[in-house]
Amino acid sequence: MLGCWLGLASAWAQGAFYRDAEGRWQELPTERTAEATVLRLAPETIGGGATLVVLDKPDWMVLDDVAPPVATSVLIAGQERGLADLEMGWTGRALGEIVLAVADAANPLDLDGLRVTLNHAPLEARRLSVEPLDNTRRQARITLNLAGLPPGRYAVDLRLTDLAPARNALTAPISFNSAPLLLNAGFEEADEAGKPVNWSPGVWSSDADTKYDISVKPGGAEGEKALCLTGLAGNLNMVCSQRTQDLQSGVTYVYTGQYRSENGCALTAIANRGGQEVDYLSLGLPATADWTPFTWEFTLQPHDYALIVVRSGNTGESWFDDLRVVPK
Repeated sequence: MLGCWLGLASAWAQGAFYRDAEGRWQELPTERTAEATVLRLAPETIGGGATLVVLDKPDWMVLDDVAPPVATSVLIAGQERGLADLEMGWTGRALGEIVLAVADAANPLDLDGLRVTLNHAPLEARRLSVEPLDNTRRQARITLNLAGLPPGRYAVDLRLTDLAPARNALTAPISFNSAPLLLNAGFEEADEAGKPVNWSPGVWSSDADTKYDISVKPGGAEGEKALCLTGLAGNLNMVCSQRTQDLQSGVTYVYTGQYRSENGCALTAIANRGGQEVDYLSLGLPATADWTPFTWEFTLQPHDYALIVVRSGNTGESWFDDLRVVPK
């Protein structure tokens, strides 16, 4: 199998070359006619497998180049980062501009072949700019403008090669989550059954007499709706939880919101690792007839995922609205 590279201009031609079985570049005799260029390679000269062939090698091309381009600096929202620090997890906001300075020590960069995707789709042209920094095109500045993206999870993949025959590639995967740590935390979204979207309502324990209701209802402290846990009868341990993998261990988080409750309720944060519960943290909230703000700080051990929970084990109504979890 041959991989061919054609030179950009015959005036630069320095002949034809191939890579032999030991990976060394050798001159390749060719026969040219007006209709074709004929080349001959014996299988044993390339080890019986695949090789690369360069026809009309430009004078600037360094054949024996196996090093990819490098990012000499990465700026995200004006802050310097290394390539190893681009999987950023939760950021709470869009990143604005990402600026990469890239360079290749031997060959020009293939700036026309730059590929950047956002969540596996090509990045819009208006969000990408490329600026060569010298006449050799071995240095360039790449700017990604991510301002104005709606909250969500994002993966940016950048791939840039040089113009060496082997097309050595620099890849830079960037990921971040700008969505709130708690989704639908104002409970304005509900399904057809009145259950809150992104939340899991239920009971942790019950008996034959247990009767309860967990649903989104009008009458929120903020907005039009709120979550209401109503205990009616029997053994009650009502919960409404949201699972997240975005909380970091060792980081103190501030859990805020508003509630009102006839007979008291509670907040809980649970961390699970390897199928085992490693943290069960809880804060009781006393009965109150009016909407009342709460603030609770918690820190979790290393975990695979966490559950953020509101719950009640009492009869009567307990309401929650305007919940939020943010790093301290």
